Amino acid sequence: MAQDDYGKGVLDVLYDTVLKKNPVSVLVRGLETVQRILVNIHENPEDEKYRTIRIRGKTFQGKVGTMEGGVELMMSLGFRKTAKDFEEWLLYTDSEEHLLQGLEIVEKNLKRQREALELSLTEGSTKAEQRERERQRIILGIEADKQNREHLVKMGHFHARSMKTITRSKEDVEPSAEDSTGETEQAES
Repeated sequence: MAQDDYGKGVLDVLYDTVLKKNPVSVLVRGLETVQRILVNIHENPEDEKYRTIRIRGKTFQGKVGTMEGGVELMMSLGFRKTAKDFEEWLLYTDSEEHLLQGLEIVEKNLKRQREALELSLTEGSTKAEQRERERQRIILGIEADKQNREHLVKMGHFHARSMKTITRSKEDVEPSAEDSTGETEQAES
């Protein structure tokens, strides 16, 4: 695979699958792990333990395996699936040049995802602050309404218990007329 094809292959998997189908928090955690794996291989080029990853391993599954397209991303970076001790493993088989190119791509995208995560957290706190301001505005409105009602009660416009306007209807002023049987006449509607 030529250098340009290698980078294009990594970017295709990254943009077409990984970045489109995962939330930012999952992307940051997964890309941090991929970055650490690539750095370890670069710093320990002869040590096979850094070149091999057990796909069902707890760390890999918890961080890269939870990313949709995580295994495909690893394969586009130069890992190949292999079997060892009846388990599926990823083995890095590509060149140092591709390793560094892949690391650069992962680091750039990790930086973007961290910025996106930070922005979403900042917006989240901004939304929380907006909700708190709205809550305080409502509380102030309720307090102002309460003071207004207390003033109206003092002025005699409201009954203190029910806070209903005291009005006198015709029935309150005039007793209802009774017919000859002693029943109250009902007004026709």
